[in-house]
Amino acid sequence: MTIVSPKYENYKFTGEYTTKYVGAVLCDNINNYLGDGDYSLSANVWDEETQSVKNIPYWSTYTGSSDPHSTVTVDATEEVKEKASKYYVARQFDTLKHKSINDSKQIMTGREVIVNRGRKVPQGTTGKVVFMQVTNYSYVKDVSVCIAIDDEMMDVKKVGQKGTEYTVQRHKNTVWTSIKNIDVVNPEQYVQTDAELFMYATQYVKNNVRM
Repeated sequence: MTIVSPKYENYKFTGEYTTKYVGAVLCDNINNYLGDGDYSLSANVWDEETQSVKNIPYWSTYTGSSDPHSTVTVDATEEVKEKASKYYVARQFDTLKHKSINDSKQIMTGREVIVNRGRKVPQGTTGKVVFMQVTNYSYVKDVSVCIAIDDEMMDVKKVGQKGTEYTVQRHKNTVWTSIKNIDVVNPEQYVQTDAELFMYATQYVKNNVRM
């Protein structure tokens, strides 16, 4: 896009203008300020020097600016749009990668875990998380985790609301401990592949980023 702004000397318009980011304006934005009714106008531009997208403000009611000479034209070339798209995808990829690494360490049903803390369950015990529930002890909220230490199953009889009996299978050998006492075994196995993350990042930019 092209941003045309008036030049001032001693707060007076000189009659001259500055022109920036010709062929590099991607979109313009309205930024609302909550609660006071003021807003500002800005534009997203491709900055060739830094190889990045920048947000450039050019008008604001909040600062008292009401200059009719400030104008913006969205005029990004296809080459600029391609550069901006790659920039957005790379940034979104980094965000998703960081999130995936963090999520891989989260305790979830089905994941293999190891007991590294606590006293009731021997440290070093490993198994698969089969159930989790929130518990309250003396007003302290915790998450209790049921860990199956092997794959042996057993039949458990249940009674339905109408008195009908039925049988379900449960893991036979389990231990319970606090979520604070366990860690995920080999969390790297739960990190999404770079190919998957790149696909998600590309789709996100395509659907959510204005250019």
